[in-house]
Amino acid sequence: MAIQAAGPETQDPVATNYFVWSPEGSGFTVEVHPDVMDGIGRDVNANSGMETGGLLLGSVLPQESGDMRIRIERFHRIARIQTDPEFVLDAADRDRLEKTAASILSAGEFSAVGLYRSHLRAGLQLETGDFDLIERYFQEPSDLALLVKPDGAGQMSARFFVHRDGGTMDPLGDAFPYNPDRGRVFSPPTVRPRRLIADFVLDTVQPSRYHEPEEASGPARWMKWWPVPASLLVAGLALWLLLSPSRKSDAPPSSQAAAAKAEPLRPLDLNAAAAGQTWRISWNPGATALRGASSVKLSVIENDTQKPIELSAEDLSSGTAEYKSAANEIRFRLEVADKAGAVSTDTVRFVREAPVPAAPPAPPAHPEPPAHEVTPPKATHKVPPSIPDSIRPRIKGAVVIEVHVKIDATGRVTSAAPVGKHRAGIDTYLAGRAVEAAKAWRFDPARENGKPVPGEQTIRFPFGK
Repeated sequence: MAIQAAGPETQDPVATNYFVWSPEGSGFTVEVHPDVMDGIGRDVNANSGMETGGLLLGSVLPQESGDMRIRIERFHRIARIQTDPEFVLDAADRDRLEKTAASILSAGEFSAVGLYRSHLRAGLQLETGDFDLIERYFQEPSDLALLVKPDGAGQMSARFFVHRDGGTMDPLGDAFPYNPDRGRVFSPPTVRPRRLIADFVLDTVQPSRYHEPEEASGPARWMKWWPVPASLLVAGLALWLLLSPSRKSDAPPSSQAAAAKAEPLRPLDLNAAAAGQTWRISWNPGATALRGASSVKLSVIENDTQKPIELSAEDLSSGTAEYKSAANEIRFRLEVADKAGAVSTDTVRFVREAPVPAAPPAPPAHPEPPAHEVTPPKATHKVPPSIPDSIRPRIKGAVVIEVHVKIDATGRVTSAAPVGKHRAGIDTYLAGRAVEAAKAWRFDPARENGKPVPGEQTIRFPFGK
């Protein structure tokens, strides 16, 4: 989240006995205070029919290696007025979140380092509402998200998400059992070989559960080890039979070498290329995951909406499909499930180098005579953006946000949108404030030959400390 507060490192994680999550090779370490684990767990259980969520508070600790180390010391739940079971914040909810973040900033003890919420929907992945909040408030590289999912039997699983290259939030390791009562420290489960590492969490992927084995004693301990001498005896007998001159292998050497050498795994290799408004999607039809697959699903994620792309038998055998879209940014996702229910995925994201040119308008059948006089709309009531005093110190220099508005024939603003993309956290926040202010402006409408007509205008909003 784009809120920074310089706070000292208050406690030793070993003395406090934090929960620690640091998947190997991820470059991230997340330390969670046990009170935060317990508190969020109780909050999720107490609101089993409705999703709840809020801010994760803590600090980012500098590391000489350049890795991210985030320590979560507190959490603050955002109360909602609406009764929607899904955690989606309206304008009033976001206003409360901003005021809470501003008070945290002024206190100076902690920073808002991420977002958490319970997850009552299928799977365990971020949804459209989460990405809206992340795009608006949580754009710092150290910001993270935490989803906690109850299973209805008193158990919960959870997953962290962090920023990766490309501007999106991806899972930080696998899902893990979220059970604060089982101990004070957790670690990533043992890594098992996988065909692909998906950047989407699927409904069929379940959190791994593992238990420490108990040491047996007495006769039970002897029974535990009796297979060892038996195995040695069998191995010796097999070696004698193998080396005996009277026995030879019936299998040819080539087949034995082929059986000894495991077949290499072939990835899905999903790819896409744009030609005008047509996207040509391709994948490896000889991929390991496609052999004996029970289902193959190809979907497109466009404008935060995911929809399936129908595949024919010919498409599956050729490894190609086509999709028409004028969008300049698009994602494709391929899911393959085998008969045992295991799922492999591959997802690709593309941005066009140049927007698709719009088709020229057809000439009118009966051209109208040119207008004699056209006047643009003129503002009659201006509303400046409202910026909290606690946010102004974060504005670096002079920032100008341009908002393009459409005005109807009565002089009212019908739509407002910022010009250009604002990826940084503070710029995104200022753009949102500018859009809200622009919607309240009133105009003397544009006129053509003296008659009011709809018009457009670009408003410039300067911001400073």
